Amino acid sequence: MFLQAKKSLKGFLRAEGMEDEPIKKLICEGIPFLEINKKAVEYGVDMVIMGNRGNSGDMQFINYTTTTERVLRFMSRPVLCVPIEEDRK
Repeated sequence: MFLQAKKSLKGFLRAEGMEDEPIKKLICEGIPFLEINKKAVEYGVDMVIMGNRGNSGDMQFINYTTTTERVLRFMSRPVLCVPIEEDRK
């Protein structure tokens, strides 16, 4: 699973023209919102930036089981949720 995740991340960065950017790439195992918070604290990040939707639908229909909602609720750092391109139109 780690190898597939690394391959997917590499493909995403290449598609976005970011493969040569100085980006810290992390692939973690665990409960997503807990791992995001833990790594944000561990690396001393100023802000967490994430998409406003994943497999759970968009923010208009957010419920208490989505990763985005849990990150927003429990994060000890500022969080910026970025809408996907089709939502910006």
